[in-house]
Amino acid sequence: MLPKPLFLLAALLSPLPASAWGPAGHRAVALLAASRLEPATRRKLKELLGPGVTLERIAVCADAIREGDATCAPGFSVPGDSGTGDWHFIDIPVSDAPSAESLGRYCRRHGRADACVVEQIRAELAVLRAPAASRERKRLAVMYLVHFVGDVHQPLHCAAELDSAGRSDRGGNLKSVYVGGFSEPTNLHALWDGLLYAGRGRPPSARALAKDLEKDLAGKDVAAWTRGDVVSQAALESFALARDKVYPAYRKDGGRVSLAEEESLRPIVDERLERAGVRLAFLLDQSFR
Repeated sequence: MLPKPLFLLAALLSPLPASAWGPAGHRAVALLAASRLEPATRRKLKELLGPGVTLERIAVCADAIREGDATCAPGFSVPGDSGTGDWHFIDIPVSDAPSAESLGRYCRRHGRADACVVEQIRAELAVLRAPAASRERKRLAVMYLVHFVGDVHQPLHCAAELDSAGRSDRGGNLKSVYVGGFSEPTNLHALWDGLLYAGRGRPPSARALAKDLEKDLAGKDVAAWTRGDVVSQAALESFALARDKVYPAYRKDGGRVSLAEEESLRPIVDERLERAGVRLAFLLDQSFR
């Protein structure tokens, strides 16, 4: 096992993961949600997905299909679709003041009005509620939901900074960051994707991570997390974190982050994962009633 500083370096300097939180983070969100489902929802999901197919097993499938055909679990094969890349994020300039009513304006990309994570979550929820939707299409809807609800809780999946010429930094992907005293840079987006590892000293398994998050959730009042329009709420929370914490910290430190500073940010990441799990369970329960 790598010593803690070297592990953090390896995690942060590795190529940018396709997943917002990496496989462990997305699967932990799925596990949190599965533990909170109403019994009727759990039964209906089992019937819909089929034997051996769980939320955890399909949690990263939405990323895999961007590269080609994927078998996410036995009996759950999905054809590749590289055109789904825009569905994973919503780039809201941090200089803007978005509201729930205005989020749609940020979804118009490549001539489409629904190309963002917020609108795609809504679209998949509509599929689950549609009596005429086929079983196969509803299985795909669950696959997308379990992943996109995780994505929308990552601050840099919901924000971007524009330069003086109006060019986007693509959610921090184009901003170099130096961690600790290491000479090789990562980027701001990858840093935040990797923060779930900070302070843990080793790569957490999804189940170990979910267990830690469940323990933390036990002392929290989470009722407000599922009031009102939770999809817009999640996106606006992520945007606000990027605007008020992520980008100001980047500018203050000149693109350098100490290991201690990195570890101090992990509680924010943990709560984003917790909110994602609680809200995914809530949305699935609402859809299957």
